Amino acid sequence: MPALRLPGQVLADTATVFAALVKRLLRSAELADRAAAALGQANALILRGNGALTCGGTPEQAVARMWLLAAACEVWLAASASGVPRPMDASDAESWRAVEPELGPRLWQHLRRRAADAPH
Repeated sequence: MPALRLPGQVLADTATVFAALVKRLLRSAELADRAAAALGQANALILRGNGALTCGGTPEQAVARMWLLAAACEVWLAASASGVPRPMDASDAESWRAVEPELGPRLWQHLRRRAADAPH
């Protein structure tokens, strides 16, 4: 399964994301196995025609990572509108990985509060 390569590989270097493409829906065990293999040790996978998935040690961690993936995509699109975005380098990504155990649970709590405060 080929890796998704955006200019500068912004998603690969931001929020510890490995992105991969599957050209059709995952409707067979073989395609699902290929997607799982593409995920490897990464925290997220983008699947064309299937959306995205994120993994974590807890459901809360997976949800926080999905929010980060969506935020990274929004930033990429906004930056792309004004030119070619400058991707984070490996040391920036490593800095995030180092603080994720502390900041991830705080992000989850923030997302829970936002959801509780949202009009229903």
